[in-house]
This record gives sequence, C-alpha cells and structure tokens, in this order.
Amino acid sequence: PPARVVGRRLGERILAWHDEAGVSLRLGRVVRTLEHRADGIRVRLDDGEELRADHVLVGIGAEVDVGWLAGSGLDLEGGIACDRHGRALGADHVLAAGDIARWAAADGSAGRRVEHWNSALEQARCIAATLLDPGHPRAPGDVPMVWSDQHGRTIQVLGTVDTGAEPRVVEDGERLLGLWDSGGRVVGAVSLGWPRGALASRRAIASGASVTELLDAVAP
Repeated sequence: PPARVVGRRLGERILAWHDEAGVSLRLGRVVRTLEHRADGIRVRLDDGEELRADHVLVGIGAEVDVGWLAGSGLDLEGGIACDRHGRALGADHVLAAGDIARWAAADGSAGRRVEHWNSALEQARCIAATLLDPGHPRAPGDVPMVWSDQHGRTIQVLGTVDTGAEPRVVEDGERLLGLWDSGGRVVGAVSLGWPRGALASRRAIASGASVTELLDAVAP
C-alpha cells in the first residue's frame, strides 16, 4: 500500500519497518466477516484465514463527494478546481479548502487534492486572508508537504511525487531520500527518517535547484 504514495522502493522500506516492529500484514486480502465471540473478535478473510483480535479498527478510505454541486457550473473533475488562492475557477465568489478542493499548482498546472490536515489549515489561512483583503489574495507555500510518524521514524512527502516513475534514491544508513525531477530540477521528494534531507529537499523544490545541487547539500 505505501507504494501508491511514495513509490515501490520506498514503500518496501516502510513495509520492512512494520515487519521489524512485529506488525503482521495481509496484503491483497478482503475482510469477509467480523464476528464477536467470547474470546474476542474473529476476522475471516476472503482466502479463508481467520484472525482473532481484541479490537478492530476499520479504515474504509474516502472518495470526494461533489455530487451535491452538480449543476453549479463549477469544474468538479477530481474535486473543486480552484486557482492558487482557493477561488473556484469561473466563480471567484466561491472558495474551497480541504479534501474537496483541487488547488492549482505553483506553475499554474491543474494541481491535485492533498488529503492532509496540514494542507487544509494552510488553505484555510489563505482563504481567510483573501476574504479580508481581496485585492491581495494569498497563495500557500510553494512546497506542499505531508508527513506521518511510524515506529519512531518520520515519513515526509514534499512537492509533486509521481509514483508511476521510480525516484532516484539516496541512502545514508537507515535513512532514505527519494527524489523526483522534471528537466533536471527537483519537483518532489520523500524522506524516510531523514529530517535534514527533507529540509534540503524542500528548499531545493522551492528554489528550482537541480538534483545535483540537492545531492551536494545532503552529502555527509
């Protein structure tokens, strides 16, 4: 599953972290039944395997719901399409933030939705500033970032990560840094347990630095 967010090679490292921590994974399986019994909860999978648990946390994912906006005239493909300031395209009086909003990227491209509370907070600040002073609309920081702490390590995803393309991976012991580039310029990065690498990547993406310049910055 991590490969959908950080690419195959980095995803494999994250799965290894779970394995080292004693987490048993059942990938590609579907839960068929959940049954409460005297000794706990029985979980039956589609391959017939049965697991016992004291507690079960169900994560069903989410799909953006824009059906209630049908007929509004807004661009709803993949979320509400907005400019860099959160204003819906073709309807400046409508502003959107959070999981439902697809803000334009810094280079003017369509951008994508970022389903993370950090992004929602930043977008809300921008919208508030724009509403208070429409003549000087505010745009978010040029480098979107999300993160997750797992098993004592921090995963940081910065910029635009194309998981369909394999990144250039830099290793420093247990720390990994995956880099995605466009025309030789760093556009996205994933840091696994490497805060200094994440900081250098954020600066490189913001400044349009080359991959070589970033590698020099993180060299021991």
